[in-house]
Amino acid sequence: MLKSGSEHLKSLRDGRVVYIGSERVDDVTTHPAFRNGARSMAAIYDLKASHYFEENGERFSNYFLRARSREDLKKRTDLHRAIASMSHGLLGRSPDHVSSFVTGMAMNPAVFRGFSENLKRYYEHMRHEDIYGVYAV
Repeated sequence: MLKSGSEHLKSLRDGRVVYIGSERVDDVTTHPAFRNGARSMAAIYDLKASHYFEENGERFSNYFLRARSREDLKKRTDLHRAIASMSHGLLGRSPDHVSSFVTGMAMNPAVFRGFSENLKRYYEHMRHEDIYGVYAV
Protein backbone atom coordinates (compact mmCIF):
# COMPACT_ATOMS: atom_id res chain seq x y z
CA MET A 1 0.00 0.00 0.00
CA LEU A 2 1.22 3.47 -0.76
CA LYS A 3 0.13 5.97 1.87
CA SER A 4 -0.59 9.53 0.73
CA GLY A 5 0.41 12.66 2.60
CA SER A 6 -3.14 13.21 3.82
CA GLU A 7 -3.32 9.60 4.99
CA HIS A 8 -0.07 10.08 6.88
CA LEU A 9 -1.46 13.19 8.61
CA LYS A 10 -4.65 11.32 9.45
CA SER A 11 -2.60 8.49 10.98
CA LEU A 12 -1.03 11.02 13.36
CA ARG A 13 -4.48 11.87 14.74
CA ASP A 14 -4.72 8.59 16.59
CA GLY A 15 -5.09 9.77 20.18
CA ARG A 16 -1.37 9.71 20.93
CA VAL A 17 -0.32 11.62 24.03
CA VAL A 18 2.28 14.32 23.41
CA TYR A 19 3.46 17.02 25.78
CA ILE A 20 5.65 20.09 25.42
CA GLY A 21 6.63 20.86 28.98
CA SER A 22 3.31 20.75 30.84
CA GLU A 23 1.21 21.53 27.75
CA ARG A 24 -0.70 18.60 26.32
CA VAL A 25 -0.76 18.64 22.51
CA ASP A 26 -4.08 17.35 21.22
CA ASP A 27 -3.20 17.31 17.52
CA VAL A 28 0.41 17.26 16.32
CA THR A 29 -0.73 18.08 12.79
CA THR A 30 -2.05 21.51 13.81
CA HIS A 31 0.05 22.49 16.83
CA PRO A 32 2.60 25.21 15.93
CA ALA A 33 5.50 23.17 17.34
CA PHE A 34 4.80 20.14 15.11
CA ARG A 35 2.61 21.12 12.15
CA ASN A 36 5.41 22.13 9.78
CA GLY A 37 7.32 18.93 10.45
CA ALA A 38 4.16 16.89 9.96
CA ARG A 39 3.46 18.70 6.70
CA SER A 40 7.02 18.11 5.51
CA MET A 41 6.66 14.37 6.10
CA ALA A 42 3.28 14.40 4.35
CA ALA A 43 4.94 16.07 1.37
CA ILE A 44 7.48 13.23 1.25
CA TYR A 45 4.63 10.70 1.27
CA ASP A 46 3.10 12.54 -1.69
CA LEU A 47 6.47 12.74 -3.48
CA LYS A 48 7.08 9.01 -3.27
CA ALA A 49 3.68 8.21 -4.77
CA SER A 50 5.38 8.16 -8.17
CA HIS A 51 8.34 6.09 -6.92
CA TYR A 52 6.93 2.62 -6.40
CA PHE A 53 7.21 -0.99 -7.45
CA GLU A 54 4.52 -3.61 -7.85
CA GLU A 55 4.56 -7.07 -6.35
CA ASN A 56 1.67 -9.52 -6.40
CA GLY A 57 -0.67 -6.79 -7.63
CA GLU A 58 0.21 -4.39 -4.80
CA ARG A 59 2.20 -1.15 -4.91
CA PHE A 60 4.97 -0.38 -2.45
CA SER A 61 7.38 2.49 -2.01
CA ASN A 62 10.73 1.99 -3.74
CA TYR A 63 12.55 2.18 -0.44
CA PHE A 64 11.04 -1.23 0.33
CA LEU A 65 12.38 -2.61 -2.96
CA ARG A 66 14.89 -5.42 -2.39
CA ALA A 67 17.32 -4.43 -5.11
CA ARG A 68 18.42 -7.39 -7.21
CA SER A 69 19.55 -5.54 -10.31
CA ARG A 70 21.16 -2.30 -11.37
CA GLU A 71 17.73 -1.04 -12.44
CA ASP A 72 16.29 -1.79 -8.97
CA LEU A 73 19.16 0.03 -7.33
CA LYS A 74 18.60 3.03 -9.60
CA LYS A 75 14.91 3.14 -8.62
CA ARG A 76 15.86 3.19 -4.94
CA THR A 77 18.60 5.77 -5.48
CA ASP A 78 16.28 8.06 -7.46
CA LEU A 79 13.81 8.13 -4.56
CA HIS A 80 16.50 8.75 -1.93
CA ARG A 81 17.88 11.59 -4.03
CA ALA A 82 14.43 13.11 -4.55
CA ILE A 83 13.81 13.11 -0.79
CA ALA A 84 17.27 14.56 -0.08
CA SER A 85 16.72 17.24 -2.71
CA MET A 86 13.31 18.13 -1.32
CA SER A 87 14.72 18.49 2.19
CA HIS A 88 18.04 20.00 1.04
CA GLY A 89 19.69 17.03 2.75
CA LEU A 90 18.66 18.23 6.21
CA LEU A 91 16.41 15.36 7.30
CA GLY A 92 18.49 12.75 9.06
CA ARG A 93 15.51 10.53 9.75
CA SER A 94 13.23 10.87 6.74
CA PRO A 95 10.73 8.05 6.08
CA ASP A 96 13.18 6.20 3.80
CA HIS A 97 15.89 5.90 6.46
CA VAL A 98 14.76 3.04 8.73
CA SER A 99 12.69 1.46 5.96
CA SER A 100 15.83 1.11 3.87
CA PHE A 101 17.95 -0.63 6.45
CA VAL A 102 15.08 -2.96 7.44
CA THR A 103 14.73 -3.79 3.74
CA GLY A 104 18.45 -4.50 3.53
CA MET A 105 18.30 -6.80 6.56
CA ALA A 106 15.27 -8.58 5.08
CA MET A 107 17.35 -9.47 2.04
CA ASN A 108 19.40 -11.89 4.17
CA PRO A 109 17.36 -12.62 7.30
CA ALA A 110 19.31 -15.82 8.06
CA VAL A 111 22.08 -13.62 9.48
CA PHE A 112 19.76 -12.91 12.40
CA ARG A 113 19.37 -16.61 13.22
CA GLY A 114 16.59 -17.01 15.80
CA PHE A 115 15.10 -13.65 14.91
CA SER A 116 14.91 -14.08 11.13
CA GLU A 117 11.16 -14.80 11.09
CA ASN A 118 10.49 -11.75 13.25
CA LEU A 119 12.55 -9.62 10.88
CA LYS A 120 10.70 -10.90 7.82
CA ARG A 121 7.33 -10.24 9.47
CA TYR A 122 8.41 -6.73 10.49
CA TYR A 123 9.59 -5.95 6.96
CA GLU A 124 6.26 -7.14 5.54
CA HIS A 125 4.35 -5.10 8.13
CA MET A 126 6.37 -1.96 7.39
CA ARG A 127 5.92 -2.14 3.64
CA HIS A 128 2.25 -3.17 3.71
CA GLU A 129 1.35 -0.34 6.09
CA ASP A 130 3.89 2.12 4.60
CA ILE A 131 5.29 2.67 8.09
CA TYR A 132 7.52 5.63 8.89
CA GLY A 133 9.90 3.96 11.33
CA VAL A 134 12.32 6.00 13.42
CA TYR A 135 14.60 5.54 16.39
CA ALA A 136 16.20 7.78 18.93
CA VAL A 137 19.88 7.70 19.79
